Amino acid sequence: MLAEATREMALIRKACCQCDLGQWHFSVSQTSREHSSDREKILKAFRLIVCRKPSDKEMKIMEDYYAGQLEAYRAKKLDAARTLNIGEYPQDKHADSNTTAALAKLIGTLYNLEEAITKS
Repeated sequence: MLAEATREMALIRKACCQCDLGQWHFSVSQTSREHSSDREKILKAFRLIVCRKPSDKEMKIMEDYYAGQLEAYRAKKLDAARTLNIGEYPQDKHADSNTTAALAKLIGTLYNLEEAITKS
């Protein structure tokens, strides 16, 4: 199940272009500071970035992707400090770096969705 979610998110990433790092960092900082469940943070990030409610299937994919990233950070397969060392703004020292990095990966993917990109 995790592999399927990771594949689907990779396909979404592949189909889209790079996000604005300033927007990405703001969303990660804003969302990670909230005292809410992971599901609520994921839902809020999706709604702020895509401007609609996710379908049940989209929500499941995002939750599985987030859980997989969180597991990889906790197992030290990925480096949370390296992920969060992007951008010009300092990180919240009180936030859990693994959960913030996993959320950052998800938010970066959401910003790369074609649906979230404004073309001028």
